Amino acid sequence: MRAINCLYLFILIVILSGCESRQSNETVNGIDTVALQFVGMWQVVPRVIPYGALLTLDSNKNFTYHGGACLMHFGSSGIWYTLGDTLVLNSHDTSACLYTNPFGVNCWPLDSSYTRDKTIEDCEPDDGCFEYIIFTRERFLLINDTIFHVRRAESPCPQVKDNFYRFRKKVGNQVDDRI
Repeated sequence: MRAINCLYLFILIVILSGCESRQSNETVNGIDTVALQFVGMWQVVPRVIPYGALLTLDSNKNFTYHGGACLMHFGSSGIWYTLGDTLVLNSHDTSACLYTNPFGVNCWPLDSSYTRDKTIEDCEPDDGCFEYIIFTRERFLLINDTIFHVRRAESPCPQVKDNFYRFRKKVGNQVDDRI
């Protein structure tokens, strides 16, 4: 009987030792270590066309995104958080009159059915070459030193990737990745 009680106690200890709260992430300067991996500047992976973008994630869980391609330029700002090991971005609303485009949509029909969305329905943007990019629960996974965008739906141009690698600035003969 005593052996059976010891066996039950051993099984109970093994089961309970495997239970760990997800809330027990370690923190550094008030930010959990999973989120800390994402803090910094991220540059878009090169494309065939002239295109560049920079995503900056700060330790206060704010982000900025800006870039350009050919004759267009774009930007956004908002908040970010982690969900498990996934980065999630959401844009702030803006009261400025701007053209908008959802993040990750890189192809548009070239016929008369295409219309550009605006932040305010009946406004006329001053800068027709600037778009405010809307991030709506956009998810990214960190693999090695690259964050990969997780597409939610079939893209009309799946060959275009919205992935970013950690930005490193060369200072003299040294690489400074603290930026």
